[in-house]
Amino acid sequence: MTGRAVVSVAAALATLAMGCSSEGSSSSSVRLGDTELVSAGALRVHWTHTGAAAALTVRRMTGLDAVPMSEPQCARDLAGRRPVYLDVNWRAVERGAVVPSAAISMSAHGSALTVVEPDGRCRPVENYRLEVLPGRAQRVLQLVGAEDPDLVLREIVVIVDGKRAALPLIPVCGTSGQPKSLSCTIDPVSYVGGAPFSADLQV
Repeated sequence: MTGRAVVSVAAALATLAMGCSSEGSSSSSVRLGDTELVSAGALRVHWTHTGAAAALTVRRMTGLDAVPMSEPQCARDLAGRRPVYLDVNWRAVERGAVVPSAAISMSAHGSALTVVEPDGRCRPVENYRLEVLPGRAQRVLQLVGAEDPDLVLREIVVIVDGKRAALPLIPVCGTSGQPKSLSCTIDPVSYVGGAPFSADLQV
């Protein structure tokens, strides 16, 4: 997690259609401790009236790797569907800069995501308030959802202060390394302008 302070750790989601395990047997993954990275995307958020900028990265994982205790109830109440897991990181683009307060919503396949708070409670990510983030700090959320058996999760929809962006989730490169085309992701994922896994949002 670099040297930045962690403002809020662990928050998971569950009403959507994001995925934790690999998308079928053809998907590769990279093991990170007890979980594996499956796919990832990086969104850069720009506030045009202040010049502030935030980096939002999303990593699809095979399991929860920060939420303590047992799996939260919202990850079990999925009507027989497989749970999906994502790590979300929110921080300033410029080291030491302050990130403004923002209301964020996240969804996949038309279903809202749900945040699992550090105490295990679950809340939908609908106008979820991210408070002002001081310099050199970051916020880490963990997400959980329900996988759609008929659809492959290729993107999530992110809304920040009413502005919408589609964030691609690009499969991990595995052991082959990242090609010059940047057609797959490596960990840690970082925004690269024009890369398939990167997107921009003006607020």
